[in-house]
Amino acid sequence: SPALRALRAETIRATGRMWGMISAPETAGLLAFLVQLTGAERALEVGTFTGYATLALAEALPAGGVVVTCEADENWARVGAPFWAQAGVADRIDLRLGDALATLAGLEPASFDLCFVDADKGNTQGSTWTHSSMSSLESARTVNSKGSAKRENWFFSLGTGVGQ
Repeated sequence: SPALRALRAETIRATGRMWGMISAPETAGLLAFLVQLTGAERALEVGTFTGYATLALAEALPAGGVVVTCEADENWARVGAPFWAQAGVADRIDLRLGDALATLAGLEPASFDLCFVDADKGNTQGSTWTHSSMSSLESARTVNSKGSAKRENWFFSLGTGVGQ
């Protein structure tokens, strides 16, 4: 969409060397496809950055759908907000600032159809998003039984252990 292209360009301009943290256009397209394929109405995103994947999810959701997106740094999320409004989907985005694990702990169990985890990739040791966060999603049963979660470049279905 024009808003996605504009947000990508603004992210590159505004974030300097950090622009590499933005999701690839192919990832945004895949997320939108998954929303449409599954009929998802509620999506959870962990790691907003400037909101590029957030926007892709929100644009694909049906009217009344919502993306709950978790971001630790308000400054990054602030970059995307005008583009969410430009696309006419700001009302579909629920930005939660602060520690994502604390946010996850407060979410209603089984309340999401799709989850995308794209956070803290630089921290790959010990209790990180590569290990404990996926366990947190599973133990909290954040994604409902028809849902799936995507992290980086692989999928897993809660309850089956596929991809773990």
